[in-house]
Amino acid sequence: MGYKIPQLPLDLDLESKAIMKKTAAARSELAEMKGAALTIPN
Repeated sequence: MGYKIPQLPLDLDLESKAIMKKTAAARSELAEMKGAALTIPN
């Protein structure tokens, strides 16, 4: 059969130090992209 939805809560820690660092970096990059997008003419 196809994809099976996992039961919640998940067995992995979604608030690990590595994930939090990557989340902060991704948020920063998205903010930078948003600023750049505002300079593009319509």
